[in-house]
Amino acid sequence: MNKPSTESPKTAKLKRIWLLRVLVQVDGFRGILFTGKLVKSILIRAYPQLRDVFKPSEGSTPKLVHVTPLYASRGDSVKCIYSYVVCKPMLLVKCEGPPKHIELNGDYYFYFGFHETIAEMTHLLSNIMNYGECFEFMNQRICVETKELNVYDPHALGLRLVDNVLQEGGLKVKFSSPTMLRDPLRTSGKYKTLLPSPFNVFAAPVYIILYTKGLFSVRRLRTELLRLHRLFNETYSALGGLRVRWV
Repeated sequence: MNKPSTESPKTAKLKRIWLLRVLVQVDGFRGILFTGKLVKSILIRAYPQLRDVFKPSEGSTPKLVHVTPLYASRGDSVKCIYSYVVCKPMLLVKCEGPPKHIELNGDYYFYFGFHETIAEMTHLLSNIMNYGECFEFMNQRICVETKELNVYDPHALGLRLVDNVLQEGGLKVKFSSPTMLRDPLRTSGKYKTLLPSPFNVFAAPVYIILYTKGLFSVRRLRTELLRLHRLFNETYSALGGLRVRWV
């Protein structure tokens, strides 16, 4: 298991968000797999205290925990694993066949990001690293075992990303699973948008950063997003890369 690097106490106090990459072996599943259902089940079984964290909540308070679907590495390529129905563009009622069935037998990985207040770090890492069992999932028995756990510092990753952006003069954002972006012009978090403009793409990350630092206000959120909007401009090909996914 890779551990966070040692840093000065002043810097460490600012590190309140963590990112894990978890490699697991999964065997015995075949069926329709929703984007994050299995990953959430694995984390809750490994660390039951997360059960309340994943429950649906009302209001505009952001969730301080995020998970990805499973990913599979195939040579130099990476595939995101989830079921979906293909619908023809501009004619969403015309969909082709039933949802795609998934078979899981092998090694997969997922990412788990969380604010340090939702879990005791040492126990969480230990429970996930030592997790392995067979259990009932969607009316079938599957077996899951953690094979590797890597811990990343999102703050350090962000600084590296900023350096790359300054050097390259641009940023490419790719969503590997179905995504509905937050609409920052509405005060309620239930409103989403499908347009990948910088204003919408960065809405959730900026919101979470301001909230965890105790600096959130609607005015400050929109001010920071306007700064980013002046720095980035979506290219003409942005809409050409969109695909409709019914999940």
